[in-house]
Amino acid sequence: MINKLELINFKSFLNASLEIKPLTVLGGLNSSGKSTVIQAINMILSYYKNQKQSVALPDHVSPRLQKSKSSKDNYFMISMQSDSFGVIDLRVNIDVESYTFTGSIQEAKIPNFQYISADRLGPQNILELNPEYKTVEIGTKGEYIIDYIDKNRNMNINEKLIRDSKEDPRLLENINAWLQYISPGILLDYEIKRDRNASYPNYNNIYPTETGFGLSYTLPMIAALLVPVQENDSILLIENPEGHLHPKGQAAMGELIALTVSTGKQVILETHSDHIINSIRVSVRESKININKEDVILFFCNRERNDSGHYTTAIPIEIDENGTLSGYPDNFLDEWSNQLSRLI
Repeated sequence: MINKLELINFKSFLNASLEIKPLTVLGGLNSSGKSTVIQAINMILSYYKNQKQSVALPDHVSPRLQKSKSSKDNYFMISMQSDSFGVIDLRVNIDVESYTFTGSIQEAKIPNFQYISADRLGPQNILELNPEYKTVEIGTKGEYIIDYIDKNRNMNINEKLIRDSKEDPRLLENINAWLQYISPGILLDYEIKRDRNASYPNYNNIYPTETGFGLSYTLPMIAALLVPVQENDSILLIENPEGHLHPKGQAAMGELIALTVSTGKQVILETHSDHIINSIRVSVRESKININKEDVILFFCNRERNDSGHYTTAIPIEIDENGTLSGYPDNFLDEWSNQLSRLI
């Protein structure tokens, strides 16, 4: 598992060191730096996953645009530490756009990881199949989700993640069980036509484009959370897990995230949802979830200003055994009470 991340001159971060735990939650206002943390981890892990042939730059833009505007230095650096593969660094020199990596991960220790972007596909009546038939991936936008489910539908999930003790332990049955927990009565089905390189999902025999965004937007996350932990580290990076979900569905997603972490998978996510954060707090308090306070850390990403411009600080917030938070920075979980006070 990743246990430490350092960001120097990277996007909005000037010099930050973040302790990363099995469940790391990033909160903050828009454009405060939450996604930057996830993008940094994705950059390094993708480099090793692609056999050191390419770097996954956030937003597919020039390295020059990734350097902090508030720093006069001509480089940025990302450093990541893990108990399993040690310390690896990425330094990017802006003038010549050169990449310097130090440290290495042995092939056997490259962690299995999945990045689920906020830029997920909405409702699609037709989804393409993975062009590499033997490759099993969901896709960062969820573009291969139906192909992924079809190839893994009979995989047995961890018993902690079975929604109902009477449910079948296989993946597809439990995807449907969690979908129904989020939206009662919903049943995913699909048809695969490999000669057309296409899959055709439906919910209760209704096209996805006729059912709104919530189910399609949530499906890739449910699948990624349910897939069992691999032999080496399993890391899941998620942006905006609450997207298009009713508050009840957001709370259910928080519960599933906490349960997944209790099986040994590391989850790092950014969210604006009070309901997901509060559901995680409840999970820490209720022993049936089997996630301890030591497993969770929250960061509130806050924009500050110096003479050169804005930069981000990441304020750590811990959870005790009762689900109580160690701090409440301004603009963190306070908007409900702010609005309520105007009505009283």
